[in-house]
Amino acid sequence: MQRVADVAPGTTVIQGQLADFEEDLPVVLTQSGNYTFVNVSTQNGVYTGEFADGSGWLHFDDLEDRLVDHSNPDVLVPGDEETS
Repeated sequence: MQRVADVAPGTTVIQGQLADFEEDLPVVLTQSGNYTFVNVSTQNGVYTGEFADGSGWLHFDDLEDRLVDHSNPDVLVPGDEETS
């Protein structure tokens, strides 16, 4: 845990990092009343969760859609390379 801050009345933010990885992998947890938001970065993507009143959801985003341009073909055909 790196930082705990009361950012507004009844709202606390906890920031830290996952241990034992080659790079800094941030973790952020926000708690306000019955609502909790969590964001955990890993080497393979980001886990995001929202929870309220005893239920919620957890989502994994592998970041591929942000890193890959799906409008272009993802194959290389010999002889079709662009030359500059």
